[in-house]
Amino acid sequence: MIIGVKQVSSGRSFPVTALLFLVAMNLLALNTDAQTIACVKVLTERSSAGDRTTFHLEISGQEFGTDRDTLSVFVAPKTGLISSADVMSASTTFVLVRFEALKGFEPETVILVRRGVGASSFDLQPLLITGVELLLLDREKGVGRIAIEGRGFGHEENNVRVVIVPRNLALNVYAAHIHEEDEDVDESNIWPSIKEISDHLIIVEFSFTHSDFYSQPFRIARVVVRVARAQGQASSSASYETIPRRDRNLTYRYSILSTEQAKARFGAGIANNFYAVELSVVSNSRRKMLVPLASIQAEVEWVSGLDETSKPAKFYEEGPITVSPIPLAGVTSFFSDDRKATGKRARFFNFLQGLTTVGSAIQTFFGPGLAQAVSIAGGGFRQGVQKVFPDMSEEQLANLTSQSFESVETISPNGGSINKVIFIQRGREIIESYDKKELRVERLITNILGLEIIGFEVIESEARTATPEE
Repeated sequence: MIIGVKQVSSGRSFPVTALLFLVAMNLLALNTDAQTIACVKVLTERSSAGDRTTFHLEISGQEFGTDRDTLSVFVAPKTGLISSADVMSASTTFVLVRFEALKGFEPETVILVRRGVGASSFDLQPLLITGVELLLLDREKGVGRIAIEGRGFGHEENNVRVVIVPRNLALNVYAAHIHEEDEDVDESNIWPSIKEISDHLIIVEFSFTHSDFYSQPFRIARVVVRVARAQGQASSSASYETIPRRDRNLTYRYSILSTEQAKARFGAGIANNFYAVELSVVSNSRRKMLVPLASIQAEVEWVSGLDETSKPAKFYEEGPITVSPIPLAGVTSFFSDDRKATGKRARFFNFLQGLTTVGSAIQTFFGPGLAQAVSIAGGGFRQGVQKVFPDMSEEQLANLTSQSFESVETISPNGGSINKVIFIQRGREIIESYDKKELRVERLITNILGLEIIGFEVIESEARTATPEE
């Protein structure tokens, strides 16, 4: 499990990678046929850092033993490796290994050493997925297109099968252009359609389960490519994770406040326009963590389709798969607008104030009766209504500023935590470019399915004292 170590007892750094690799090769020469590697499956996932890739090796074979502490794994070539190859789990026939490397790294050889027994090696099949690009995803019509980049795909379409695994496993993915009226078609047996293929690129079109007037929460979680080799050679496969896994340094939970809860805490202007999501984040890192608001993404459902019952007709356009929280400055503007102009309380007292102002101006022309009514409306009546419906804006504004997630939040190491509220758009978005008399186009979020949060470790340097200029 060591790719490079440092000798610290003498105070000098000494790489021993070459020595360990040489020892492994000598063990290979002495190894019996008992321990063998039959297959190595390479899995990659996108890392939160854009310049690196996380690799998982699923090693199958025999006589590996069950004690992972006796196993060491070496990966070649060494150039591009960032971390050591860690054995995550082990059994007599299966070993799971994890390591990180620079983006674009391609493992070629895997050597597994069992202490006291021997070593075995495996030359990897050339099949590898380096990236998946989403070219089209229409959740209203249930169709999509992706580009798979890598190597070792070959040029024969009939030898390649692509499997698309959705995050929501209740949705089926099948070949493109299969419509709902085709009742005789067994969708589960029709694989996504390969439109173009070369040794380094595959273009795939597919369809998936969808329904009218509702945007299915479809997201691609994993793409698997299987290639049938020549007779006598085992088929090979590779997969690629398209959704980043949870940050291991952060544990988080969230709850969505009801409209009434959000209205009591932050006011009607916030409750009517945003989903208020209370977020709790705990740090598992040994270092201080920074969590920017922009690194939080909410996976959402959209209303989608044509609503002909309304006049004019409404067409609900599908939005992006994930949306970002609204910054505090943007949320505060809705609070101020509701408090001063558009809220029910603001409209009533603004109307009452305007009525008394106009009455005071014209009371000399209508006698003492109007003057008395104006005095009552602007005095006792106004004060009585204010007692019945008190102004809670100061408390709500204090809650908004103190409880909202800032642009960047800092979490202390080793169990430090924060409890903050983020705001996701709730109100209807009007597309102004269309003719509203004939058709009104809107976008509307109906539900929040989950959150994705990425944090960043802070590496603190020593304090330094500035030198005054003479």
